[in-house]
Amino acid sequence: MKFITKTIGLLAVAWAAAQVPALAQNPEKLAIIPGNHTYPVAINHAGEIIGVTYNAAWTQVTAVHWVNGELSTLPGYRSSVAYGINDNGTIVGAEFDNPSLAPEPVIWVNGQPTLLPTLGLGGVAYDINAAGDIVGWVNGASMTVPAVWRNGQLTVLTTLEDNGGEARSIDSRGVITGFSRSADYFSQIPTQWSSDVATGLPVNFDDNYAGVLGITKSNGGASAGYLVQKETLEDGSFYYINLAVAWKDGQYLVLQRPSGRGNSVAYGVNNQGVIFGYTTSVEGYKTPTLWDQDGAVRLPIEEGRSASAVGANDQGVVVGVDDTNPHDAQPVLWRLDQLNRIQMTSVQTDAGKTVTIQAAVRRSNAPVIGRMVEFRVGNKRVGLLKTNSIGVASLTYKVPARSSRRVDIMASLGGSNYIFRNLVSGRSATVAAVTPSRIKPGKSAKIAASISSLETNRPLANADATLWVAGKPVAKGRTTPNGTVRFDYQAAKSWQASKLNIEVRFAGDTRNLPAAAKATIFVKN
Repeated sequence: MKFITKTIGLLAVAWAAAQVPALAQNPEKLAIIPGNHTYPVAINHAGEIIGVTYNAAWTQVTAVHWVNGELSTLPGYRSSVAYGINDNGTIVGAEFDNPSLAPEPVIWVNGQPTLLPTLGLGGVAYDINAAGDIVGWVNGASMTVPAVWRNGQLTVLTTLEDNGGEARSIDSRGVITGFSRSADYFSQIPTQWSSDVATGLPVNFDDNYAGVLGITKSNGGASAGYLVQKETLEDGSFYYINLAVAWKDGQYLVLQRPSGRGNSVAYGVNNQGVIFGYTTSVEGYKTPTLWDQDGAVRLPIEEGRSASAVGANDQGVVVGVDDTNPHDAQPVLWRLDQLNRIQMTSVQTDAGKTVTIQAAVRRSNAPVIGRMVEFRVGNKRVGLLKTNSIGVASLTYKVPARSSRRVDIMASLGGSNYIFRNLVSGRSATVAAVTPSRIKPGKSAKIAASISSLETNRPLANADATLWVAGKPVAKGRTTPNGTVRFDYQAAKSWQASKLNIEVRFAGDTRNLPAAAKATIFVKN
């Protein structure tokens, strides 16, 4: 039961969903198994969807597969879960039929299941790429360790602290993403393996960081996931949230949330760099969300309902689940080519200045002409305008002389079709991150960092940064156009196995507030 709780219990929390009444064309309802809870997990190029169904008593948990809208269970096992599917339709996951109840990694090829090799103590397969390479974890003698299967052969991956971990995703280039466990076993360090060599992903282990909750589907050079983060309220009290984040080309991004607060989760990213998951609305509902280069985009769902986007392919089909009622499930999907989509960027200016706010409305990449767009700033209507001949509505807005430093801008097509952006008066908040690194005594290591604007969602180029090790400044650098900087650091030959605290500091400039990020160097032979 220990293994079922670990593997399936988290899934139940992450994908909890609910039955919905008749909806509009977007989203469409997917077939379910009557009397069961049925949840989608992933979708491939052809629109094949995989997931899991289980009864209320949890006495039967079975992997499922939707093809052309038809739902069926995957054969071979009474108890199984599907986690990953590639564009060839090959599926990976786990089964639980063995007497020990430990999960065993499974691959389904043309619907036929085969167990993958382990260290004799079970494991789980999470993802598979086009080449057929599979990643997940297997149980070792004392811990779970990240695993990759190539041509049916198992390889166990090293981790940053030699304390185990999990591989969660593999992209078309063979780059693997997951996490390493720290020495206390409870914390998780976001990790990437290239040619099976582990490196840390940039993050900030400051006082607000409480660990990685999930590293999810990677694609197109980007990875997505979510952290546990302490969020401080205006009265000084705090609580812990899930915070959606992404990594792309060495840059660490905190994904935009309406009003800059509340829970958010990223479940993955497609090959075009579109991230999918949910944000929490100001009313407390989960809102199905995509993130593009300009920030968060809300997918349509009836007002007063909660839903998440859990998978997206490159053809504009997004699969999700409505979780308004946690006691039942209705999988859904959105077809982006059938939606009017709003595009808008955040605005940075100064108090008292007049700015132009504009939104473009497109459908299947064509402009939508003559559509009314409502603009709100700080939830107060400031304009209602039609899109012009190129699908753009714009207005001028004078920022009050005593404006808050950051307020929401909203563009809406009515109903549930709207997006939020930020209006920043003065300097933007910034996000810094630095890679946890592993280094051998007497050897050098590249310590990477990134700096970006939190509120305009852009990397900071030519930003001066300083690397501190064990409380002392040791190197200076300047960020590239994509907001990243690398420092060379040499470890002394006399060092023994240990940890060193590192920090990257950005002092701020005329347009951006200061930021700092903390991590650890692991000195290991």
